[in-house]
Amino acid sequence: MFALNSSILSQAEFSQFSARLHEIHPKITQEFWIGVRHNIKLLSDVKEWADIVYGEPALSADDQDKSFLKIALDCLPTANTTTHSLWHDWTNILKTKTDRKGKTLFMPIRKALTGMEHGPEMAIVVTLLGIDKIIHRIQSVL
Repeated sequence: MFALNSSILSQAEFSQFSARLHEIHPKITQEFWIGVRHNIKLLSDVKEWADIVYGEPALSADDQDKSFLKIALDCLPTANTTTHSLWHDWTNILKTKTDRKGKTLFMPIRKALTGMEHGPEMAIVVTLLGIDKIIHRIQSVL
């Protein structure tokens, strides 16, 4: 049942559920829906991601990741980058500076920004959060 429901939701347009989505959380946008719809099994699962993106989730960082997150914060491109290229630009800078790649590169950032080890693509997450919230969340776990 969940597989079929997930399949239907992942292909659904925002307009099909916009009224219900706004009942779940009034700040949900089409961009948000497109970003998270592939990561939900039930429409009610949207609330978890809305609380993560629009709220103040409980966040933490492992002690061994804090020095990396300080570097990540220093490398965050805040000028001359669009939010849509932010993740790509940021991770390219971090790869060069730290020699990290794959999970060792993105997982500490994912956990610091969302409190989760899974979810929508990070390019989508950072676009939805924006620079100010990214800075605030990383600073809060250091």
